[in-house]
Amino acid sequence: MGIDVGSANARAKDLRDCANELRQAQNNLAQYKNHLSNNWQAAETNYFFGAIGGVETQLNQAALELESIAGDIVSTANAIKREEEERARREAEERARREAEERARREAEEQAKRDAQELAAAAARNAVQTLTKAVSNSIKRKK
Repeated sequence: MGIDVGSANARAKDLRDCANELRQAQNNLAQYKNHLSNNWQAAETNYFFGAIGGVETQLNQAALELESIAGDIVSTANAIKREEEERARREAEERARREAEERARREAEEQAKRDAQELAAAAARNAVQTLTKAVSNSIKRKK
């Protein structure tokens, strides 16, 4: 059974969709951080914004990793498919070569059989001619 490239592409799309959701969450978090920055002024906001920035970075890295994995899935599935097609092509060529050799062998055997029959027929004709001459010469001598 060969690889299902369509299924692999669907799984890669699922991963890309997850990456997009992470990016959307990252954007939402950035908007929330901007909203807080505009509406909340306190000493602890720097720590809070630093933590949000760390989460944004992690979300972006996770999205990049998911997209990379999705690309790997697609390229690997396509490579496997090409290998399967190449193997199938080689097997078909080998099968065709064996069939052609078998056909040639049978044809050669049939030709050899026909040649042997023709040779036997020619030998029989020569034997009959030789025998006919011998009988004819024998009859001529007796006269």
